[in-house]
Amino acid sequence: MTTDQEPRTQRSATQPMAFTSDELLRGGCATWVIFMMMLVGASAVSSIGSAIDASQMSLSPGNDIASTVPLALVFPLIVGIFGGIIAAIVMVFGVLLARPIGHAMRRIRPIPLHLLVYTGLGLVVAALYLTVISGGHPLAVLTYGISSGTISILFPGIAAAVAVPLGWWWTARRALREDAGLWVPRRRRRTDLDAAHEDHTTG
Repeated sequence: MTTDQEPRTQRSATQPMAFTSDELLRGGCATWVIFMMMLVGASAVSSIGSAIDASQMSLSPGNDIASTVPLALVFPLIVGIFGGIIAAIVMVFGVLLARPIGHAMRRIRPIPLHLLVYTGLGLVVAALYLTVISGGHPLAVLTYGISSGTISILFPGIAAAVAVPLGWWWTARRALREDAGLWVPRRRRRTDLDAAHEDHTTG
């Protein structure tokens, strides 16, 4: 025997953008994944590009591109490990900060306003990152001018500023689609299949 179960949600007509603890954690994880994809991807492109340039400029006949590129992938791996650990710690504090912000905006329906607020939160994280790496002088990094090295230093902050609103948007979109019945969570889909099998065997 089966019973119809509505998706677990806190949203209502008066609080259209309310959220559950699971959705809040999902948003933090989504932000972390997006940030890591951007960070590791940019590190890989930059490292391989530098390796190719160095190989082309080298006069050593044995130092070709095929032998240099695999070594260049070590840098993105290191960035992924240490960056992932640091980003996970930052994510915990980010989730704690996002909870009261989201709760305060639970009655505000327009998505662009939420994106604007979470973009601001991402910029705050980026500013804190620049403050830490520059020893309390976040604008000091810009005094070196625009170069590949400067962009590499700035990119974690850029990735954070992009990942925070993008992670919120993906999570909110999924939650609203679940409410509308357009996205069936895997756990619920599995429960429905088991219930259908039970009805078939007992019927």
